[in-house]
Amino acid sequence: MTPVDLLTGIVNKTMPQLNFEPDPDFIGRISIAEVLIFFIILAIAFILGKVVAIYLKKRYSHQMKKERLGLLTTLARLAIFLIGFFIAAPAIFETSMFFLGLIIAGIIVAIAFSSAKILTDFVAGIALFYDHPIRIGDFVEIGTKSGIVEEIRLLSTVLRTDNGVYVRVPNDEIYTTDLFNYYANAARRYDYDVGIRYEDDAGKAVELLVKLFEGYTHILKNPPPEVFVSSFDSSSVQIKFRLWLPSIWVNTIDGASFNTSVLQDVKKTLENNGIQIAFPQQVVWFGDETLIKGFDRGHL
Repeated sequence: MTPVDLLTGIVNKTMPQLNFEPDPDFIGRISIAEVLIFFIILAIAFILGKVVAIYLKKRYSHQMKKERLGLLTTLARLAIFLIGFFIAAPAIFETSMFFLGLIIAGIIVAIAFSSAKILTDFVAGIALFYDHPIRIGDFVEIGTKSGIVEEIRLLSTVLRTDNGVYVRVPNDEIYTTDLFNYYANAARRYDYDVGIRYEDDAGKAVELLVKLFEGYTHILKNPPPEVFVSSFDSSSVQIKFRLWLPSIWVNTIDGASFNTSVLQDVKKTLENNGIQIAFPQQVVWFGDETLIKGFDRGHL
């Protein structure tokens, strides 16, 4: 049984109303020259795609981000190759464009049903090219995953976590889950709280902390640090301080060391000036003096 007979049987079984009868020359007579023309056209399309990609990289390398330019060149090469294929197809399938159409339609249907996830990731990758909510080098949080963006591909995005693990995130997940980009803004604010005793001078503590933060080179002057009494707890007066730091700096090694050292410096500054960090405590008062006397005498 020839491929044409097999195709005829499948079509007539699934759609008998068509009564499909292929032409004897359905597939066409293919010569060596036609095969050569087919592959020559594909080769020209491939080379032309490479040339266009090189031109786009030279033309827009200083105007576009690396990941966006890479996606643009990939799409351009794919489009040129597909155009070359459809130009070359009639040369080898001279009288069987209907047969070629059936093959292409079958491939599209198969991809649509078996690779729907791939298609959604592909569409999301193209959307990332135009929307660009993230860029290479950004520190992002996507759902439960977080890290620095290392690469943006057509189907997925690669993150490098804080402990050096590379994680591949499907592009569709970027659009279906919450996305936090910690580098999108030039600066990030960090909030800290410290509790001092009620008998200590809260105003003096505020002045000391303001002076301390003025000495840090990485704390932004505009907006300036904010230090104020925020609340009164059961055993302490809470002082809050808000510090603005460069976004691109806070997730580096220097930023991590700052986050661990700033509280130590705050504690040292307050204690050197006679202000103690409060700790939870309770004072129990006995209203009945007879109970107090009983405790003193050891009767209770």
